[in-house]
Amino acid sequence: MKTLTIDGIYVTASEELTEEELKQYVTDLREHYLLAKSMRFELDGEYVNAEVHTANRPFERIRRITGQPDQ
Repeated sequence: MKTLTIDGIYVTASEELTEEELKQYVTDLREHYLLAKSMRFELDGEYVNAEVHTANRPFERIRRITGQPDQ
């Protein structure tokens, strides 16, 4: 396994994957995981398994006020 940092994300990957391939995977996954901190890529035959670790989001409080309808 090799480790590197791509666009501020800590990446661990199989030796067979090139840095160019990893940059593309990181770019594609960042669209879906905005708070990504680290990613792990492992070659599995013809496929690449991806594991994404994200930063904890601060809890947002949502209030819902309900009432009885007028009769």
